[in-house]
Amino acid sequence: MSSKPQAPTLVILHGLLGDAQDWVEVIAGLEGINCLALDLPGHGQNHHVQVGSFEAFHHWLGDTLITHGVRRYCLLGYSLGGRLALYHASRQPPGLEALWLESAHPGLIAQHGYNTSCLKSEHLLNCLVLRIIRAHKIVLSQHR
Repeated sequence: MSSKPQAPTLVILHGLLGDAQDWVEVIAGLEGINCLALDLPGHGQNHHVQVGSFEAFHHWLGDTLITHGVRRYCLLGYSLGGRLALYHASRQPPGLEALWLESAHPGLIAQHGYNTSCLKSEHLLNCLVLRIIRAHKIVLSQHR
């Protein structure tokens, strides 16, 4: 009797000034997919947690995943969460199977000022994220 491997957990990181609750509607549309939306350090329930570098965040995320029992995961990051997810992925952590970035920037320094483009509609953001995740839902469901 063989058992199918458990599908990877979809770990979701919010943007600047957001929190894990930003993803409630998105997660509701992903029935059957194990999701873990995290509050980034300095945000939401982790407002007291401080990290001083991308490397420190990478270690915090690894420790947090261990605490939640996550061994295999796909990582979705929006905006700041995407930039942090990209750094984390660049360190080639064990268990990371996929990376999805939405409105994320790798952090190149602009010569003149800041990049001010952003999605202004929360509804539009939720629709875009749902489309991206549903498009990749087949990947996750293959592990069932």
